[in-house]
Amino acid sequence: MPRLLALAAPACLTTLLGACVDRQVTSVDTGQDSVEVGVIPANPNRELDVLFVIDNSLSMVEENRSLVANFGRLLAPLRALEGGLPDLRIAVVTPDLGIAPHAYGTCDDRGGDGGRFHGATCAALGGNPFLSDVLGPDGERVRNYTGTLEDAFSCMADVGADGCGFEQHLAAMAKALTPGVNPELLRPDAALAVVIIADEDDCSAADPSMFGSAATLGDFACHREGVVCDDDPDPAAPGPKTGCRPREGARAANVQQFVDGLRALKSDPRRIVVIGIIGDPDEVQIGRDMAGRPAVLATCPEGGLGASEPGIRLASFINAFAPEQRALATLCTSDLAGAMAQAGTLIRQQFGYICLEREPADRNPELDGVQVECSVVQEVGGIETPIPACASAGTTRPCWSIAPDPATCAETPHHLRLQIDRTEAAPAGAYLTIQCVVE
Repeated sequence: MPRLLALAAPACLTTLLGACVDRQVTSVDTGQDSVEVGVIPANPNRELDVLFVIDNSLSMVEENRSLVANFGRLLAPLRALEGGLPDLRIAVVTPDLGIAPHAYGTCDDRGGDGGRFHGATCAALGGNPFLSDVLGPDGERVRNYTGTLEDAFSCMADVGADGCGFEQHLAAMAKALTPGVNPELLRPDAALAVVIIADEDDCSAADPSMFGSAATLGDFACHREGVVCDDDPDPAAPGPKTGCRPREGARAANVQQFVDGLRALKSDPRRIVVIGIIGDPDEVQIGRDMAGRPAVLATCPEGGLGASEPGIRLASFINAFAPEQRALATLCTSDLAGAMAQAGTLIRQQFGYICLEREPADRNPELDGVQVECSVVQEVGGIETPIPACASAGTTRPCWSIAPDPATCAETPHHLRLQIDRTEAAPAGAYLTIQCVVE
C-alpha cells in the first residue's frame, strides 16, 4: 500500500477543517485511502515555453479540430494563477521530416517541414514564428499577435492534413529545439512543456534506409523497425501482441536519445513537462490494410475522435520522465477537453501550485472536524527538511495549510489548495514533495 514519508513533524490542518491529528507523522499505512503526490519548485519564476508537436497526416482532421476547440481548457488553470498567465512562448511543429533519400505518397525526399515553427504564415502573428505573451515592465501584457490568444493558437495549430504518413514526432521535436533551426524559443530558467498529439506512433529514423520498404510495407515499416513485442518471431503475423516496447539499436532511432536530449536542454531538468495525447499503447493488434499489407490496427472504439494506432514509442518517451513531469491521455475519446485540462493542471504545478483532486481523508473520525494528514518535505541539494503543518499562530515558518481556493483550483471538485506560509523566500533551487491522504 502507499505510504507517506517518514517525518517527525505534526500533520494537521486548521485553516479549513479544524483540529489537529494528535500524533507525529511517521510511515503511515493509508488503509483504504489513497495518497496524492506532488513535486513543485519552491521558487518558480513566471516563464513558460511550450512546444506542440501536432500530427498533420490525413487522419488527424477531427483531432486537430478538437485540439483547437479545447485549447482554452489548457489555459484555464494558468490564467487562474495569482498574477494571471505566466510569461508565455508557444510554438508548433509537425512531425513531417520527409523520408529522404526516398519519396512516397505525401512524403518527400527534401526533409518535409524540417522541424520549423508553424507560425510565420499566420497573419495574426505578423510573421513571427512563435507566439509570445509576456508581462511588460509597466504591468501590461506585451504580445506579438493580434486578436485573442486562442485565435492566434488556432492559426498556428492549423497544420493541415497532407503531411507525411511516416511521422517522426520525436525527431521533429529535437530538430525544432536545435539551435539554428528556428529562432530561439527556450529561455534558460523557463519551464518547458512539450505536448505531442498523434494518432500514429513515432517513426523517427536513425538510418533512413528503413524507409526503403515504404512502398511495399506502408506504415508497418515503422512498427517493424521501431517496436519489438514478447514472443514475436514474426512481427507481421496477424493477432494481438503483448509486451510491446521500443526496439533499440535498430534502424529506428532509440527513444532514450530523445529523453536525454530534452533533459540536456535545461540546467534543471525538473522544469520539463511532457504530455502525450496518443493512441492506447497497450492494445496492439496486427491485421491487414486495404492493400493486403500487414498493419497495426487502430484501437479506438466507435465514438472516439478517429482511428488511432497504439503509441508504443511515444508512451515510452513520456513515461521516461518522473510522474510529476508527465501526463498521458488517449485519443479514444469524444473530444480533447479532459486531456487539455489535464495538461494545464500538470503545467500549473511548475508554478508552485498543488490542488487536491480528491477530498482529504479523515484520519481520526473520533475527533471533531476532518483530520487531514499530509507530509511536506523541502529538498535543496539533496538535503531534505520536513515542513510542519500550520497548527497554530506560534508554528515555526515555513509551514503548510490547506484552504479553499475556488479561483486557482476551479477544476477540482472541492477547490482545495495546499499552500506554504513563509516569512522569507525559500532557498534557491528548493523543491517541495507533498503527499496528502485522500479518500
